[in-house]
Formats: sequence, structure tokens, C-alpha cells
Amino acid sequence: LNVDGRPLLLEAFRPNFWRAPVDNDYGNGHQARTAAWQAASRERRLIGITARRSRRPTSVEVTSTWRLPAVESQVSLTWAFVGDGSIDVQMRLTPGSGLLPEIPRVGLTGTLPSRFSNVEWFGRGPHENYIDRRSGAAVGRYRLAASDLPFAYERPQETGTRSDTRWVALTDASGVGILVVGMPS
Repeated sequence: LNVDGRPLLLEAFRPNFWRAPVDNDYGNGHQARTAAWQAASRERRLIGITARRSRRPTSVEVTSTWRLPAVESQVSLTWAFVGDGSIDVQMRLTPGSGLLPEIPRVGLTGTLPSRFSNVEWFGRGPHENYIDRRSGAAVGRYRLAASDLPFAYERPQETGTRSDTRWVALTDASGVGILVVGMPS
């Protein structure tokens, strides 16, 4: 995805249903119980891409469909490119008929340019906070260097989360970047 000749994405977003296990996961067998979703994320297969004009004026929808053999399921990503520069992304998982384990994560994986070193968000902060200990973090508008978000644990742990985030902007030094806005249902 390029705007004015500059890349905003270096690698397309792909569906991902896995996250690195943390200490609490090992204690309850989470990584073994949900391993099928790790395989599904790693072994996903693109089976088709379609493009069509949207019902909205100046909008085009591109849908990619992926097969997840490890969980006998399918997922589709629909990107609605609108003339004002916005992109509406929707993901739909169609589970297989078998009994599936819990999903560790529902998200997208991709690569952004390293020049996006600034992060601004509206949500809880400025320090990291989680659903079980967020009352000490006020809702507001915050800004940090991207390098200041995580803590470099020796082994994967939860780090850098900001609860109740409504939007996040990742930008370069000139303010060019991407804005991601949640769409609560």
C-alpha cells in the first residue's frame, strides 16, 4: 500500500490467530490446547482474491479468502478502499464443523515501515495496563515513541498493552502514517 509513492505497508496484512505463550499459559496447558491455531496461522493458504465496485460511490472492495487446514476453517478479509483515503477492513471466520479449541488471538499480522516510530492513541495510559489492572490508568490521549511501548522480557510475556483503546496512530517524524480506528459492534 503506497501513498504519494511512499509505502504505508511493507507486507500485506494476513489473518493471525496465535500469540506467543506467556508464563500463565504454560501453567494451564494453553499452548498445547490451542496449538491448532498456531498451525492454522502458519499454514494458512490463500485460495482467492476478488475485487468489485462497492455500493458506496468511489469505493472498491477487495476480498481475500484463506483456507485454514489445521482447523478445517476458512477466513476472509474484505478491504473497502474509499475515495477519501480511508480503508474499512472486516474479517470473517467461518469455522469448520468439528469441535475447535479456544482462539488465542484474533488479529492481523503485517509489516509497517520502521520510520513509523511515533505512536499516539486515545485510551488508557500512559503506562501499560490490562483488563485486570486498568483502573490506575486514566482514559486520555497519549503519545510515545514506539520503542517505549514494550518491555524486553527474556521470554515472551504480555507487554505494552493499553486497554480500552479507541484509536491508534503510527507515524513518522513528519506526521505521515496510518490511523487505526476500532469499530465496536
